Amino acid sequence: MTSVSSGTGVRMEHRDEISRALNIPREYTRRISKTRVVCLVSDDWLQLALQGNVDGHKWGHLLTVPECDRLLALSTGTTQHPWLRISVKSILKSDQLIDWPQDEAMYNPELDASLLGHLSETSKENFQNLWRSAYERYHGGEEDKMTHRQTQFTEAVRQYLQQIHPQAYNSLNKHKNHQVDPPSDRLTVPSTFLQNTVPILTIVETDVYFHLIQPYFAQSLHDVVTFSPSIFESSFSKPLFVLYQILQSMRMFHKHGLSAGDLNMRNILIDHKLWVYLANVPVGLICPSAGSGGSQDSDTLNTLESQPATLAGQTGDQVMTGPLLQRLRSESDTMVEDARKYLQSSQNLKFEIKYLPDFVEQWVNRKISNFRYLMVLNTLAGRRAGDPNHHPVLPWVMDFSGPDYGFRDLKKSKYRLNKGDNQLDLTYEAFSGLSDDSHIPHHVSDVLSDITYYVYKARRTPKSILCTHVRSRWVPNEYPSSMQRMQEWTPDECIPEFFTDPTIFTSMHEDLPDLELPPWSKTAEDFISKHMEVLESEQVSSCLHHWVDLTFGFKLTGSAAVKSKNVNLQLVDEHKHVTNRGVVQLFNVPHPHRTPVSQRTGHKPPRLLKNMLPSQVSIYMEHCLPNDDMIRQLCSQYDGELSPTQSSDSEPPSPVHEATPVLGIGSNVALLGNRIQLTSSTAQGSDAFKVGPIHRNSRILRVDPDETRIEQKEHQKRRHLRGNWLAYWEHELGLSERDTMFNFKQIKLQTFEGHSSSIRSLTVLDNENSFITASKDKTVKLWSIKSYGDGAHKSKCQWTYQHHKKSVFSVAYLESVRLVASCDSTVHIWDPFTGDIVRRLESSRYSPVTALIPCPSPSTMIITATNDSTLRFLDLRAASYAHEYKCTTSTAGLIRCVTVSPDSHWVSVGFSSGMLSIIDLRTGIMMKSWKGHEGDILQMKAYNKTTFLTSSFDQTMKIWNTEDSKDLPCLKGQSEPVHCMSLYKNQIISGTTGNKIGVHASIENQASFTVTKLKADTFKGVLTSMAILPMNRTVLLGADNGSVRLLC
Repeated sequence: MTSVSSGTGVRMEHRDEISRALNIPREYTRRISKTRVVCLVSDDWLQLALQGNVDGHKWGHLLTVPECDRLLALSTGTTQHPWLRISVKSILKSDQLIDWPQDEAMYNPELDASLLGHLSETSKENFQNLWRSAYERYHGGEEDKMTHRQTQFTEAVRQYLQQIHPQAYNSLNKHKNHQVDPPSDRLTVPSTFLQNTVPILTIVETDVYFHLIQPYFAQSLHDVVTFSPSIFESSFSKPLFVLYQILQSMRMFHKHGLSAGDLNMRNILIDHKLWVYLANVPVGLICPSAGSGGSQDSDTLNTLESQPATLAGQTGDQVMTGPLLQRLRSESDTMVEDARKYLQSSQNLKFEIKYLPDFVEQWVNRKISNFRYLMVLNTLAGRRAGDPNHHPVLPWVMDFSGPDYGFRDLKKSKYRLNKGDNQLDLTYEAFSGLSDDSHIPHHVSDVLSDITYYVYKARRTPKSILCTHVRSRWVPNEYPSSMQRMQEWTPDECIPEFFTDPTIFTSMHEDLPDLELPPWSKTAEDFISKHMEVLESEQVSSCLHHWVDLTFGFKLTGSAAVKSKNVNLQLVDEHKHVTNRGVVQLFNVPHPHRTPVSQRTGHKPPRLLKNMLPSQVSIYMEHCLPNDDMIRQLCSQYDGELSPTQSSDSEPPSPVHEATPVLGIGSNVALLGNRIQLTSSTAQGSDAFKVGPIHRNSRILRVDPDETRIEQKEHQKRRHLRGNWLAYWEHELGLSERDTMFNFKQIKLQTFEGHSSSIRSLTVLDNENSFITASKDKTVKLWSIKSYGDGAHKSKCQWTYQHHKKSVFSVAYLESVRLVASCDSTVHIWDPFTGDIVRRLESSRYSPVTALIPCPSPSTMIITATNDSTLRFLDLRAASYAHEYKCTTSTAGLIRCVTVSPDSHWVSVGFSSGMLSIIDLRTGIMMKSWKGHEGDILQMKAYNKTTFLTSSFDQTMKIWNTEDSKDLPCLKGQSEPVHCMSLYKNQIISGTTGNKIGVHASIENQASFTVTKLKADTFKGVLTSMAILPMNRTVLLGADNGSVRLLC
């Protein structure tokens, strides 16, 4: 028997097989995992199935497809009599030979009563596993394999199921001549050991599958953590109760020599009383190898475990970051067809949340469409197509007054646009004055309610369902008659069908007319095509990140939600009931904007302008032709063969100035009398001119052979200051010593490229000719700053540290010991001058590090903050921790930032809750702790010995005095959260993800403030990190695309 390959065809065939074998109409089935289907059946059918007579049921009036969709939706709580939902687990048969497990327990149950016995048994098991692994590696393990009893996979499963559930076994197999071995003592066990697994009501064997019919559970442990976190947050006993049940189930499995399978939060089911049921059927120990089609024991609900290779490779594009990104590429010439194909291929697919940063990066760089990216976010938020209570949402992008105008304001929620600020403020303030739990202050009740969902789809939904959910009486005139009226009426967001499905506009009811289209569209197909074009337009793309912030991002909680009038009821009601739907926050930081089309347009091919002077042609050739030197040498040789001596009618170039070159300085610097003058390197005569070291005449070219070497030419070029570097030094030399203001002119001096992902941290060495970067790409790089070229030069790194395993978020250089400490939750100490690793502090004894900062010289200490609110002091001389201080006495969240005073007398700590703490480094005593901000602390900087600055997600920058912990007046200026902060003399330089650089003249309340928006041609990407070079009055800016730019 051959295995069935994965793919869309298999999903259809699997449902057809269940429909045929179990006598269930195909419309009554929905696939929810690789091997599991949920079915809608009647009480009569279930009674006959328990008796082994599934063919005896006669189906009467069949439900419509919309009615089946409603009853099979995961958010549907209970079904009305006589309908109920069951789950069918299918195990595919195989003739492959497998090793029958030994009749012994996985551990000695007599030793699990004490800690010593458990540790002893664990040590013994680890030794046996290591010995077995070494034996199989070096000896081949053939003799060991022959000692196992082998049998066919199908026979093994049949014996297992008959021995575990003999009373529930029914066979529809036409070939019943199989022989069942007598049950062993190990497998003849009471059914009580399966008390925390999903019960098996009956087992049906067919020619192809074993079908296990089980009760249906709508919620999983993942749903509780995602949609009802207050259940666990409000009680210590409830999570312990759940963990106890899981461990007890695993203990019983192992006691009888069975494997509990690949457990995860999605296949651990749970009911409203927090009773746990493992969804995996324990056949993992007898499953065939992956070569026969993969493990059949994997039973993750609501997810697709394996990715179909045919769908992943349709476009021929290379796989990018993450195994799921490739299928997000465009697969069609039209946007609508591409969206339809995506919806079809991504059914029942659950993306992993760990790939979210990769999806964001792909969207920002315009590698996936707006539609696909938004659908991925919906999937990650748990939204399911066809579920009226949790259907995917897309933004309303226009009011349909015209095909290319009437765009919606994406900076405000649709609920806010529909209700108005006054009504939302009134509702929020009215609820704020009430103390009972039934009236919680909020602005938005739901993103998409079931009523709105059915109003949207009223033309394709039976009247019985509409009367159940929308209004008990059928009044067709109360449904919006046109798309424009629909958009004006609804307070909820749009649905994907209005961008992809032309049938949604056609009514199935005689007394309800079709949904009227805007006058600028001819047909329904024409409308959805134009509607999709608006969604993918540049005007929508440039603002779509604001809508993501409101629907899935940081504007769902905290002060940002209050300011945006976007406090969602489902996130603040702290409900204690188990549910599988609700609003999910995917981002806790502002979402990056999409790269404009203008920044991704390639360079135009070079072209010569008319009436270009000879010197301009030469300079143009120098810049545009990579093999310019070889061309000139060949032309010179050809010129010499035609005319060995210079033509008599060619005159030598006439000098412009009688200038004496200054030795040791570039050839464009000359001494005229008693002054130094910068002269042009081009001297024009009647027929000849000179650019750099190469002379040209009116025929072809005339080259000095001694000056044609590429190395010498490049050396001469690097000695010259041109373009931006020349303008920078001319400006700096002309400044007065009294001019101390940081004058940011956006002059690009140098670009550093080498990282493949976002720059997380920048640190500059004291001499300001080198700096170090830490990146999300798991590397740390050392760079050199050189004053040459015209500002367009792109430099490569000098050295790369590649021993991190995760994203590196902090790096520090300690001049006193000349060592670098970099952190990816573990600290690595290494020498940047030799490249040697001093030590990697990777051990279970060390808690994960969340922040890192060096102490001022001459200290040899680096302060690390851990996720348990502890400061640990790392001595780089000994490469070990010296001592530690506790930062808080209450639950304040994770430590986000740390700053140290210039005299190393105190350290200030900022938490994710907005709390601030100050600790005396000389005594270790906590001086004070208080609530400083309403959101996460983003940045902290010590201003002087008694003052420090903080910035937060609440879009404020505050100044604090360590002596009284009172905040001075807020620094007003930036309208966005400040993610980057540096100091220059007494000035404060700040940066935001909106690529705005602000300069506060001082911390005084009357101090001036200037803000500069980074130009697209000067800085590309989103600003993520910043460092000031005070001696040179320049700034290094790191971007999310991995590049670093030196500007002044």
